[in-house]
Amino acid sequence: MHCRIIVVLMLSFIPSLGARAQSITWLHAGYEIYARGLNVAELEAGFGFAPRNYEMQLAYHTTGLVGFLFRGHQLTTVQGMWEGNRPEPLRFSGDGVWRGEPRRTLIDYDRGQPFIRSLVPPNDAEREPVPPQLQTNTVDTLSALAMLMRKVQATGHCEAAVDTFDGRRLAQISARTVGEEMLEPTSRSMFSGRALRCDFDGRQLAGFLRDADRSELQRMQHGSAWLAQVIPGAPRLPVQISFETRWFGPATMYLTKAGPGLPALAVGN
Repeated sequence: MHCRIIVVLMLSFIPSLGARAQSITWLHAGYEIYARGLNVAELEAGFGFAPRNYEMQLAYHTTGLVGFLFRGHQLTTVQGMWEGNRPEPLRFSGDGVWRGEPRRTLIDYDRGQPFIRSLVPPNDAEREPVPPQLQTNTVDTLSALAMLMRKVQATGHCEAAVDTFDGRRLAQISARTVGEEMLEPTSRSMFSGRALRCDFDGRQLAGFLRDADRSELQRMQHGSAWLAQVIPGAPRLPVQISFETRWFGPATMYLTKAGPGLPALAVGN
C-alpha cells in the first residue's frame, strides 16, 4: 500500500550537505493508519524546512493481519528548493519491498523536467508509460505535501493545485480550505483540539495499469487533512488525515508522536 515518504544531493544545484543541514529546521512525527477498525500500517515522517530549501522523509510498514497478508515497507525521500511558494524538487527516491518484491524509484529533476534514473520493477510490463511532455513541471507526492504545509503556515489557508508524478503515475491534486474544526480526544491519537481542515481531491491522469479498469482508476478520490501546531514555535503538522484507498477502502491516519529533530526512521516490519 502506498501512502500518497537518505540520498546523495545534486551538488550542481545546491550547497554542500553540511551547509544545507545547518539551515534546515527538522521536525519528526509518527502516525498509525486505521482502516475497517484495524491498525493496518505505521508511518514515520521527517519534515525539514528552510527559507530556500526543504527535505522530507517518510517510512511506513504494514502491520497486524494486513501486514501478514500484504507485507510491505517503503522509505521515500525528497530534497528540493522553493521557487516562491512552489516546490522545485531536485531528487526523489523510494526504496522498499511489496509482497516480497523490491520496489525502487530514483528521479532527478532539471528545470522542472523529471529524469528517471532507476525504476524497479521496470514500468513497461505493468503500466502504460506517461509521455515526457506530461511529466514537465510535475512534482513528487512528498513535495506536494511540503507545499500544502508551507501554504498553511504562510497564509492560514490550503488552496493549492499541482500535478504529481512518482515515476509510474501522473495525478492531479487540489486542496481547499474548510476551516477550523475541533478534533475530539481519541486513544488512537496524541492530539485533540482545534485544527485547520483542508479537503483535497485527487485523480489519476496517466500511467494506468494495463489490465485494470481504467474508469475505476480515473475516479476522483477525496480526503481531508487536519493541521495544527503541535510543537510550540514550529509549523503546523498534519495531525489527522482521512483518505480513500483501493486496497482497504476509507482509512484514517492519526498522529501518535511528534517532536523537534531528525526522525529515526524504521522501514522494515
